[in-house]
Amino acid sequence: MKGNTSHVQIPVELLYEIFYQLSKTYNNDLDGFMAIMNASFVNRSWLYVAYRFLNNHNTARLAQLLNWSSSRREYTHRSKVTRFVTLLKLVGISETIDIPEFTLDFHPILNNDHRAATDIRNLLSHCKIHRLKILFDANFDRSKGRIKLFLAKIHMVSSPSIVHFAAYCPQRRCQCCCAKGYDKEIAEFVQSLKVTTLVMQQMQPGICTLAALKTTRELVLDRCLDSSFISRLIQQMPLVKSVRLYQDDLSCLSTRSLTRLATSIGFVKDFRIQITDYRADDGSDLYKKQQQISNMTINSELISHLDDLKLLQQTGFSICGNELILSNPEVHCAT
Repeated sequence: MKGNTSHVQIPVELLYEIFYQLSKTYNNDLDGFMAIMNASFVNRSWLYVAYRFLNNHNTARLAQLLNWSSSRREYTHRSKVTRFVTLLKLVGISETIDIPEFTLDFHPILNNDHRAATDIRNLLSHCKIHRLKILFDANFDRSKGRIKLFLAKIHMVSSPSIVHFAAYCPQRRCQCCCAKGYDKEIAEFVQSLKVTTLVMQQMQPGICTLAALKTTRELVLDRCLDSSFISRLIQQMPLVKSVRLYQDDLSCLSTRSLTRLATSIGFVKDFRIQITDYRADDGSDLYKKQQQISNMTINSELISHLDDLKLLQQTGFSICGNELILSNPEVHCAT
């Protein structure tokens, strides 16, 4: 009609087909998802249908977009995803978006990237994060309170199911160095997460952070080589019932380190050491290790650890595939 403006609303089924074709247009799946996200900004209907398509199709793609970073640690796609999520809230879509994994990297915070900081806060306040991966970098010790101030403004929808501590560039630093200098800045935030399942990857958190992890029930240690640290860690987690220790090979599993671990088990019901670089001939090596412990004789090196050695011999190991399973006899008696 003259003097009126109107538009034809595209049926939902056709929009789904448009988004499906967009997702298949590119060789890279992430490029296809970015194309859908760009198209979603046409109007409210496109935004809603794009959300339904992405949410039903694969939210792991959203996580990949959020966590993809350049060699300079620039998270290129986050601003676009943040705009998408924010618009969903503005148009009244109250459903919480589930994100399988989110990487919390303080690098842009220390570089005074205010846009990146705002993106992180908005995403964590609007999305439900299943696994929160926190990067630990020795360079963060120059924070001077900025990390603590930034974290104080974060209000998550709910506690993540899994908290994952990972060292940045672990080959350049020893595991105990990556969290030095800013331990007190993150401890309060970590405590607010009420961690129940914790993954530590090639790093050792500081004293204050460890004190904030007392609610942990399941612990996964990925190539954490220091058995003394692992022993202290378990003793500081009174609720932990399951421990998984992943190692590349058998070289780090000395009798002394195994003895130390055996004495620190406490009431952990399930303690397993898994060899990740497992080959067929490793099976015999695992059995040799078990036999070595069973037939161990006392020598001058171990004389000061006689009680520990007896416990290790009494406990022993069972073997299942590429796993050494260590259990405390007292726990079995108690249950």
